Amino acid sequence: MKFTRPQPPAYKPERKEGFIYSRDKRGWVTFTNGKKKMKLRAYVLMLAERLTHWNDDRLNTNRDLLIKYYNKDGLAGVKRTYEIMLGEAVAKKGKE
Repeated sequence: MKFTRPQPPAYKPERKEGFIYSRDKRGWVTFTNGKKKMKLRAYVLMLAERLTHWNDDRLNTNRDLLIKYYNKDGLAGVKRTYEIMLGEAVAKKGKE
């Protein structure tokens, strides 16, 4: 008896709904204001670096938090989290 691999289906399975960073990180983020498009992973890293400059958290902590909110709400979640964290960091620096 010879073992044969099962044949893949002839159709492409539908993409699962929701946001998964590990799947989407190689995708492109396009901007409506004319900025050059960039990879999602580079975009998240850029925002995490900016946050690291302002707050006392480490780069990996900021990046992981942005990824967590990407998985929850997509780019809208990343943007909202970035704005909240940046606002808190600026307010904290202003008090010092």
